[in-house]
Amino acid sequence: MHEMSGWVKIHRRILDWQWYQDTVVFRVFAHCIFKANFTDKEWLDATIKRGSFVTSLLKLSDEIKLSVMQVRRALNCLSKTGEISVKTTNKYTVISVSNYDTYQVEITEKDKQKTNKEQTEDKQRTTTKEYKNIRKKEETNTGDKVLVKNLFEQFWLLYDKKLGKEKCYSLFSKIPEKEYVKIIDHVPKYVLSTPDKQYRKNPETYLRNRSWNDEIVVEKAKTSPKQSKQNGIDMDALAESRRKAGFGEDVIMKYDPHPNNDFDLYRNNEFAKLEEITGTKNGNNADKN
Repeated sequence: MHEMSGWVKIHRRILDWQWYQDTVVFRVFAHCIFKANFTDKEWLDATIKRGSFVTSLLKLSDEIKLSVMQVRRALNCLSKTGEISVKTTNKYTVISVSNYDTYQVEITEKDKQKTNKEQTEDKQRTTTKEYKNIRKKEETNTGDKVLVKNLFEQFWLLYDKKLGKEKCYSLFSKIPEKEYVKIIDHVPKYVLSTPDKQYRKNPETYLRNRSWNDEIVVEKAKTSPKQSKQNGIDMDALAESRRKAGFGEDVIMKYDPHPNNDFDLYRNNEFAKLEEITGTKNGNNADKN
């Protein structure tokens, strides 16, 4: 007695409907809309109009999986507020949905043709849009690959240790784009700190360990064991004074501050001894002929 294909429409204003929060009443009402005849139908000796259908409390209870009492209460609520009308005979019950056209618009053959045409056009538009998106993605990916390739070549040139280029490129291409700036900035400094390539990491190790995040430690230039001055003392003059005083070579070039760090006292005592032994003052000959 009812159409099992097609669709019905329900406006969002149903959210404000008084029975919307009552799940049982709402469920029974929706079922009535779905079950109603799309066109007039003949049944036994009667004509069941569009928007109506033949049923019974037991049948509704079985179809909706609600108790007979729940179904009866829901039908009474819907009848009182005018959503449906219920006509019962000694043989069957006919339920009619009020304003059925609000939920189900009759579709003519012309409408069907128009709908089919619109669906075809929608599919074409969708296909075209998808193609454009795919092309755009391909172009973007191609551009990204060129950028990565160029940045890698720049890295390879700067690093200047040509080992395992293919593996290095594979690692480089998987690095997040935001890291590339750090790499290009770090490599020249790292290369400068390791002028001897044998002590420079292999490029694959550098990339795998993310070494661009490491601190660059540059060794300070070693100072000469012999300095002309230390802490204000003329070491050449001190050495000459020690030679004249007869100190051994192991003492002449030795400079050890006093253990208690009282350098001034140590320095004064040192020169006092030299003056006493050699008659010199601050490493200069005090004798005058």
